[in-house]
Amino acid sequence: MAASRFPLTTWPGGLQETLWDADWGLLASRPVVIVVHPSDGGARLADALFEQVEKAGARQISFILPEAQSKVTGEWRKRIAMNYDITHAMLRDQTSSRDGFWAFSKREFGLELGLKDQHALPLAEFLSLPVPEVTWLIPELLRVGDRVMVYGVAKSGKTTWIVHETLHMAAVGHRVLYIDGEMGVGDFQARLEAALIGTQIPAGFRVLSSRALGRSLQLETPEEQMFVLREVKDAEVVVLDNLHTLFPSSLQAGPESCGLLNQMVDSLHLAGKTVILVHHSSRGGASFGSSVKELGLELKLKITRNANELTITPEVARGLSPEQLVPRYFVIPTPGLCLEEGGAVKALPVAPMGEKEEDELDVAIRRELEAKPSASCRAIAEKVGASKSAVFERMKKIKASK
Repeated sequence: MAASRFPLTTWPGGLQETLWDADWGLLASRPVVIVVHPSDGGARLADALFEQVEKAGARQISFILPEAQSKVTGEWRKRIAMNYDITHAMLRDQTSSRDGFWAFSKREFGLELGLKDQHALPLAEFLSLPVPEVTWLIPELLRVGDRVMVYGVAKSGKTTWIVHETLHMAAVGHRVLYIDGEMGVGDFQARLEAALIGTQIPAGFRVLSSRALGRSLQLETPEEQMFVLREVKDAEVVVLDNLHTLFPSSLQAGPESCGLLNQMVDSLHLAGKTVILVHHSSRGGASFGSSVKELGLELKLKITRNANELTITPEVARGLSPEQLVPRYFVIPTPGLCLEEGGAVKALPVAPMGEKEEDELDVAIRRELEAKPSASCRAIAEKVGASKSAVFERMKKIKASK
């Protein structure tokens, strides 16, 4: 019996070692046991692993609970206890069901992993449910928990703008995981450095790069989905850049091709995470397929570029007022940067840019400066509905022209 079981482990490193060369088609016909690491993170991961394995077709799934491990301290003692748990449970066929695993997780780690009591609510009870206060990640545009697609033609500045905004989110305390499936390490470093002009590198910003890993991140495979689920556990904002490389099959005709992408976006959304999808538009300039394939988005933003200035246009939005549905502007930082010691970024000398006739944004900024010369860049940006970077560059030009 033990030899016929297919073991999966949530011990650190176990996912990659166990699943890297596994044929998931075998799981539909074989009993599977999930070895639970003695921690709340291990229990959460085991529960997520159960769901993924079940979706892969397995129907005989059980758990090896770290009963002995939870009673000892010290990593080496836990490793010894883990071997005891696995051997004892496998030889005596003493694995636990999912209900037993849920009960163990609640007793040992205080986790509520089981299904909650679910039923339809009377209207009065539903109307009395507490609603969390809106937290803006991008003022008057993108909220915590939103699912947003940012799209545009190739080289329209999508990644440049998202990098700038997510670095700002991390700088004010939000935990960001940027998943990049396309760019070279040097190219991505250059974009990050350009966005970090005059600031410190935020501690809450992490990068999961296919080039740094040395392999393609194909998130349509169960192995890579589980790998990413572990990485996103502590993140608040998750960026998937871009769909062409991370979910290539989702670009095929028919809404059914989008199933795995929908599944991952739904999982992240239900976990309370903000999900930002970066996507190339079609040759005709359209966004991602039919409405069936648009993932329940709260926000869809189209990026267009004119020289070094980007226009960010909201096309689909839930819960935003007409006043908030206005284009935003962003000036791409001038290249030629290097890192200083200590993590700050400085600009290298660059050639001056040619003069440009004032547009509506320049006029609005000039009006705010005339009304209050001491106004900060942030305050003016909020008044005129543009990014701080766009306002900063234009403020410099306006002040220099006086």
